[in-house]
Amino acid sequence: MRYFDGVRSTSDKRLPDTETLEGVDWLGDSNTVKHFLCMAESVTRHAQISQHTEWELLNCGIDTLDLGFYVSWGDVWEDLKDIFDDRKERAKGTDGILIEPQNGRNHLFLPSGKAPNYRYHLQYPEYHVYIAISANPRLKTPNIYISCLSEALQQFYLKDLVHLIEEDIRSMGGSVNNIKPSRLDLCADFRIPDGLTVDFIKSHMISRSNETSQYLKGDALETFYIGGTKADIKARIYDKGKEIQIKHTEDRWKAVWKTDDIENIWRIEFQIRRPILKQFHINTLENLTEKIASLWKYLTKDWLSLRHPDNENQTRRKVIAGWRKVQNCGVLFGKYIEMNRQYRLKPKADSEWYKARIRSHVIKIAAIHGITDIGRAFQRIFDDCLLGYRNINFSEEVKKTAIKLGITTNDEVKQQINVIGQKIKETEERIH
Repeated sequence: MRYFDGVRSTSDKRLPDTETLEGVDWLGDSNTVKHFLCMAESVTRHAQISQHTEWELLNCGIDTLDLGFYVSWGDVWEDLKDIFDDRKERAKGTDGILIEPQNGRNHLFLPSGKAPNYRYHLQYPEYHVYIAISANPRLKTPNIYISCLSEALQQFYLKDLVHLIEEDIRSMGGSVNNIKPSRLDLCADFRIPDGLTVDFIKSHMISRSNETSQYLKGDALETFYIGGTKADIKARIYDKGKEIQIKHTEDRWKAVWKTDDIENIWRIEFQIRRPILKQFHINTLENLTEKIASLWKYLTKDWLSLRHPDNENQTRRKVIAGWRKVQNCGVLFGKYIEMNRQYRLKPKADSEWYKARIRSHVIKIAAIHGITDIGRAFQRIFDDCLLGYRNINFSEEVKKTAIKLGITTNDEVKQQINVIGQKIKETEERIH
């Protein structure tokens, strides 16, 4: 199967202008005319939803990236495994224990693993680490599995994020031999003023998968799924604006989208697993950089597209204008990987939401206790909170929560990046 050719475009073929309809010779017999009119009625009925509105691109790029690291632990493995087993035991029944190593960065050690191969689970602000019980990789299976967080992928050079991961592994005593992309989620966010409906998507969708499902709230579509749960390629089209309101991450996405209006912002997202990446010969990060645009082309032209129901031959149907913009995002993905970003992770939840909750609860607590003075109300709450925290290591809990929210300090990351950059420079000078 040739994944890079794509479906031959028919978008340059136009129906005759209205002036040419006078003779209607090109339409053929009366049955053909009826068939054409039925198609036109179908197009008109569904076009009222989203076809006559302008789709505006707000953001596109990598949302999720999982990497397989092939690591040799050498002589440190037996001692390290004992340390990991001890931490895993201590983490049972908790949401993770804080690890503050002398020669590494703070992280959490969690009680869970990742079936079937990875027993240990660590969490850094930028990614999750799953480690197998193996001093060396086994055959084609990596012994460390990394899941990068979308916040980190948005705000780091990809190469710098990978170097940061390598440094964290080295700080534990490991040596990285190879890295392979294992799973990739690509996405594009569009403002679609009239929104999307199940009927519109189903009447215009052409897909390699015939498995679909949807989630609605009342009659309103929130998520449309394409592809089976275990498929190597899956897609979903969903109301991203509503999702960020539920997750209280409005501030982060307003900054990404450069807008305060988050209504009718929809995401088109594809999940690609290792077998498909292998078919595209994406076996290294360099391969990913080189071929990501071709992969997006295949996904949005061959695997899934939205087309007018204007021809019985699906491959000859004209792609709707909005989906052509989705297809055109491919040229941006290579630029996205090398885009310069600020080295500061924004929290997954916004502090303003928590502050608003506190302000609301202060009034309720004051009413319950009959306190009308704002100073006395805050003093009462402050005293109660201090008493509530007397058996809690507040500093440790703050550090743990910061890791979970993906927060790291500018100085910490910049210093780490500078160290990495200096090491790279020294290595290059030594080689040359």
